[in-house]
Amino acid sequence: MHQLVALYLSWSATLYAWARIAVGILLWFWVVSGAIFALRFVAFMLMNRNGGSSALAAASTPIPFPLEPFENQGRHDSSSE
Repeated sequence: MHQLVALYLSWSATLYAWARIAVGILLWFWVVSGAIFALRFVAFMLMNRNGGSSALAAASTPIPFPLEPFENQGRHDSSSE
């Protein structure tokens, strides 16, 4: 009986140690990713405040493209049937 309790205690201690390591790694990645996000956010806000054009503003402008070739192609296909 004593050996069974000793075996259980050794396994529980090992599992507890592995769980602590896993939680520590997850918390470390969470803190590091949060710090990277905060730095990127602060850099974005500083660029926006100084009047520099941001990448998001440049990407949100509409890109014009001609619709006539698509309309003409559609008319051509319907008249051939």
